[in-house]
Amino acid sequence: MQTQKYWDNYWQQGHITSFGNEIMGTYSGAIKHFWQRYLGDTQPNTRLLDMCSGNGALPMLFLQFQPKLSIVATDLAQLDEAKLEQQVKRQFPACEIEFKSRVDCTAPNLNGDKFDIVTSQFGIEYAPLEQVIPAAYDLLNKHGKFAIITHVYDSRFIKQNTVSWAFVGEVRKSGLTDILRAQIASEDNNSSEKVRASHQLQKVTANLKAFDNVEYGLLNIDGFIQMSLGMQDSNKLEQLIALFDNEMLNYHSRLSELVKASRTEEQLLEIVTLASNCGFTLQQSHRVQDQTGILGHGFVFTK
Repeated sequence: MQTQKYWDNYWQQGHITSFGNEIMGTYSGAIKHFWQRYLGDTQPNTRLLDMCSGNGALPMLFLQFQPKLSIVATDLAQLDEAKLEQQVKRQFPACEIEFKSRVDCTAPNLNGDKFDIVTSQFGIEYAPLEQVIPAAYDLLNKHGKFAIITHVYDSRFIKQNTVSWAFVGEVRKSGLTDILRAQIASEDNNSSEKVRASHQLQKVTANLKAFDNVEYGLLNIDGFIQMSLGMQDSNKLEQLIALFDNEMLNYHSRLSELVKASRTEEQLLEIVTLASNCGFTLQQSHRVQDQTGILGHGFVFTK
């Protein structure tokens, strides 16, 4: 539930993709090329379901290829459905678009709807694929297409976020906020408690910088410490520290799920096996990459 609340807040902040400020608009480059290669010739009025859609980055991309699609975009998070539909319709008035919140991709209740294409990108791998893939198969019309891009262990996204995950874990177990509380609680600058807390704070910050100085700077740990030490109101100080602790918890939980969701080579083969057992035929399977490195792994299946 903690992670679901995070994604509720994340999408309601208006982000387009799951990569925050790293990708500000719809997908481009190698990711766009993958989808254009396999869905670029989609015909008008094609019925398309995008699972784990968030604020609709993929539907917006697909509508660049074919502006007369009929799309249902679902997500487990709570989306601002009416606002998103208005935004898409404003840009692509010839399309049909419906956003649906609180839809579990393992058992999507879509009132018997059938689709010509089911897609997902960096989403369904968070769920049990042995349930998601059969659900996608059942939602497709005969000869329908199931196309996905998943997180993969050797992608630059996963490598970067694994580093961040490890650092945030160090911050959480360092005792930083408890040390700050102890240092601020002592009003006498010369007291043994104040001196001890000051030494502990220096040691903790030195250890965190040694662990990863880049991540230390990105999270602005020094800024948080200086703000805490300069705060006179104890209630506001406790609110600040509680906010920091909660943000670190949420961030670490999200990164843990991301790292866990990334597919190994063995797990990529399991996707093919699961799809084959349902009745899918594999059309394409390959890494999606550009000059910066591997971005994910793409599959295209047909029913």
